[in-house]
Amino acid sequence: MESIDDINKRLVDRYGKDVSLNNPNYRIVNTRGLTEHRYGTFRDYDDNRTFIREVSEVREVEKYPFYEDSWVLEKLTPNLANAELIAKVSYEPIWVFGQAGSDKNPNWRAVVLLVNASKFVDRVKKSPQDIKDEEIAQFEKERVLCKEILKNESTLLDGYSGSLMDGSAVTVASDNLQPKVN
Repeated sequence: MESIDDINKRLVDRYGKDVSLNNPNYRIVNTRGLTEHRYGTFRDYDDNRTFIREVSEVREVEKYPFYEDSWVLEKLTPNLANAELIAKVSYEPIWVFGQAGSDKNPNWRAVVLLVNASKFVDRVKKSPQDIKDEEIAQFEKERVLCKEILKNESTLLDGYSGSLMDGSAVTVASDNLQPKVN
């Protein structure tokens, strides 16, 4: 079995490092002692479990309190939406070894499979009906916008475009607009 150091070196060789941070794009780490800084509301208790206070602040907390002494495959990811995380870039879990009946010890073949699979995972599955509903909603927004534009323009054009919109006026092509040739 390969060591974790060897697997991490191979991850860098195969999947590289982030250009700006020079950190590996993927890594395997042990959850034991792994922490991160988070903003949150925390409740403090003394040794007798007596409540002391509740405070909102940034604290260094365990990253994986629910996985004791496990190996985790992580991916370097920009923090775009998680207000709790202080870092602008963090390592996020792809797989916890030992979960879902998997082997507790990472091996290179499994790591490659997991990294490659994670690249093609569509995080939000959409059915054909979902896609159709989104298209209909977008069409409706555009229709309402066009109506609004015509209403606003009608005040500028003394009601002419508004009349066209509600059908009380029509346009007819005329031969009078064509240049006459002598």
